[in-house]
Amino acid sequence: MKNLLLFFFLLIAGVLTAQDNIEVTVGDSVELLKPAYTTNYKNIDYLVKTRWIDTSTAWQWETGVDFYEYFFSKGDFDGKRCPTTHQGAKARISAIQHYPDSTGKTTGRTVFFCTPNWNKRALFWVEAEAALEDGEVRVIHRRRK
Repeated sequence: MKNLLLFFFLLIAGVLTAQDNIEVTVGDSVELLKPAYTTNYKNIDYLVKTRWIDTSTAWQWETGVDFYEYFFSKGDFDGKRCPTTHQGAKARISAIQHYPDSTGKTTGRTVFFCTPNWNKRALFWVEAEAALEDGEVRVIHRRRK
């Protein structure tokens, strides 16, 4: 009986560990959880494109390549710390950008560019590691083939 309980414990622990190691990719989503502060999120900015200039810049929807250039290259946008009113919002990860640190010796930081389906001109700029560590976001993985 003791061996059977140990087996089930190890099986459950292995499943939980395997779920934590799923790579976050473009097409996954984030859900905004409870903010670190009472009035806004510590690691998430909210940007809205206020003037959109039609350009030839296209981005690859499936991979997120060129999304940064597509959103930020031309036009204007307003940005601020994401307010708590967006708690519970879900947004698709449209691109993932890795920024090395100034020394180049560590991995630096990762940013998720997340577009909510209710406003295609809006963007959540999520400082990934910090937001996950502070419990401000939860990643929702899409079904893998």
